[in-house]
Amino acid sequence: MPEAREEDVAEAIAELDRVRGEWLSRTGVTGVDVGFQMTEDGLSDEIGIRVKVRKKLPPDQVPEGELFPPKLGRFPVQVTESRPAPE
Repeated sequence: MPEAREEDVAEAIAELDRVRGEWLSRTGVTGVDVGFQMTEDGLSDEIGIRVKVRKKLPPDQVPEGELFPPKLGRFPVQVTESRPAPE
C-alpha cells in the first residue's frame, strides 16, 4: 500500500474543504474525499481529490458550470462512478 506524506494529505483536505459544499450540492454527486488516485492497475502513489458520482458522463454531456476541474490546487481531480449502498 502506498504511503502519503501527512503534509500533502493536509494540504489536499484544505483545498477540498474550500469547495466541498458546492461540489456535494451538484446533481449526481455522492461523495468527495482525498485519497490515492485509481489507475487500471489499482491505487497509484499520487494523492488527489476524488469525486464520486452516480453516473459518469462524457465531458460534453455535463451541464455547463458543473464540470469538475482537472486539478484543485496542485492535486489532480478524479471522477468515478459510485453508488453508495445502505448499511
